[in-house]
Amino acid sequence: MCKRFFLLLLVLWSFNNNHSNAQSYNAYIRAGDKAIQSGDYYSATSYYFEALKINNDDAEVLYKMAEGSRMFNDYINAAKFYQQVVVKDKKSEFPLAVFWLARMKQFLGDYDNAKTLFSTYHSRNISNNDYYTNKAKTEMANCDSAKIIVADSLNVEIKNLGAPVNSVYSDFAAQQVADSVLYYSSLKFEIKGKKKRGGKKYVSRILRARNDDNKWKEPIELGKVNEQVMHNCNASISPDGKLWCMHVAIMLALTLFVICMKAPCKTGSGLRV
Repeated sequence: MCKRFFLLLLVLWSFNNNHSNAQSYNAYIRAGDKAIQSGDYYSATSYYFEALKINNDDAEVLYKMAEGSRMFNDYINAAKFYQQVVVKDKKSEFPLAVFWLARMKQFLGDYDNAKTLFSTYHSRNISNNDYYTNKAKTEMANCDSAKIIVADSLNVEIKNLGAPVNSVYSDFAAQQVADSVLYYSSLKFEIKGKKKRGGKKYVSRILRARNDDNKWKEPIELGKVNEQVMHNCNASISPDGKLWCMHVAIMLALTLFVICMKAPCKTGSGLRV
């Protein structure tokens, strides 16, 4: 009797757990699709990633993850997920996965593998004579040209500034003033105080870092715009140092403003150049 009761409880628990996972899985995918439609590719990949934690064998979600990563310019992860789609796509439901995998390899400087993949895509679709087939043929030649250009490049070493300036997040739009001040943007500021499906959401802010004795100090956030519901980024200072411009964008909406002001300045938002 006890064994039967225990087995019944185990079956009920398993059913409820699977049902809950299925609901969460579908919710993450819907949220990712909605974010893609609104142009918020970073959030989309966060939602798809959560879905893949529940089921990492769905080629369609893997393809969506690859697409979101590509549109967010995360070529490493895009290549990773396109590769998984190519392996799993036995019925050729995602024929462009090969093309985009080739493109990601090309962007990452892996020209030999990129050319091979472009050739594969071209040979499979040569009868179509469409944009992607012709583009693949063109990029095969471009891969050869890129290798020649790289071989003839200057011997310049590019170094990552490292901590505390560079982070694991998206750091971009840097502008150095003289030798001691660096303005840049970083997408690492978490939105607090709101319930969010699919994990954390982040907005970008403008940072200023100073270099003293060849050592970069901890960056300082240059104020907020409308608290934490808007991005501000891409700071630019005119050559004469009199004008400061930046982008301001509303989260999850394709609304973009360019704000220009005199520099140096102090505004009501607390922004100080």
